Amino acid sequence: MNMKKPGIVLFFMFSLCFSLYSQSRLDSEQPDMTEQVAGTSTSVTAFRGISLGMSLIQVREILKKDPYFNFTGGPDVYILPEKTQHLIECSGNAYIKRASFQFYDNKLYIMIIELQENKIDFYSLFTTLFHKYGKYESFSPRSVIWILQNTSLSLERPVVVKYIDMNVFNALKEQGKISKQAEQENLQKFLGEF
Repeated sequence: MNMKKPGIVLFFMFSLCFSLYSQSRLDSEQPDMTEQVAGTSTSVTAFRGISLGMSLIQVREILKKDPYFNFTGGPDVYILPEKTQHLIECSGNAYIKRASFQFYDNKLYIMIIELQENKIDFYSLFTTLFHKYGKYESFSPRSVIWILQNTSLSLERPVVVKYIDMNVFNALKEQGKISKQAEQENLQKFLGEF
């Protein structure tokens, strides 16, 4: 009976060592995603030479020259209700159906690229993005989201890719909360006049 106890202890020790060794091998085989992204020729913040943070004029010039976009430069540019925000919308060619580029303080902070479903399918694009950027932040039947370099990159159904500068987006969200709170306070003051 005493002979069995050392055998069991040895078995558990061996199992534990093997388990730790296997896990360390798996960890070492996983690529470091920060190195992988930094080593790619294009950043997670860019698409066809257009990068988050670019000015309205820079984006307009690139769109005019890019054959994948039908950008005329004129009525495609809109001023949003907030004077510091602009929007460029245009149709596309080949794989691109439509695209929109949203600016705040003359800097691009959202790009939305809607692709032709009959030419590019969701799974092919998901596979491409997964191989390039690695594990996603969240996954649902509707969308897959990666958060890299303060950028949210999402792939949504049917086949839409969104790039969002999270620093600008979160700042605008906070401003919206403050504005709504101030509006509520003004309403309460006004109602108090009755």
